Amino acid sequence: MQAFTAALQFAPFPELLYNMALASERLQNWRDARDYYREYLRLRPNAPDRAAVEAKIAELRDRR
Repeated sequence: MQAFTAALQFAPFPELLYNMALASERLQNWRDARDYYREYLRLRPNAPDRAAVEAKIAELRDRR
């Protein structure tokens, strides 16, 4: 996560946020994962995987 955060400071690419969401999920940091997915979609409103990411956000709402 430290590497992703550092990279995001130098190159604020939406894909980094998506990868941070995946890493947060693996670490079971559900709230962080949701927030990163939301920010990914905010920065990439026409993302080709938008429906899948929105479904993932909905799934993570039930986790605490």
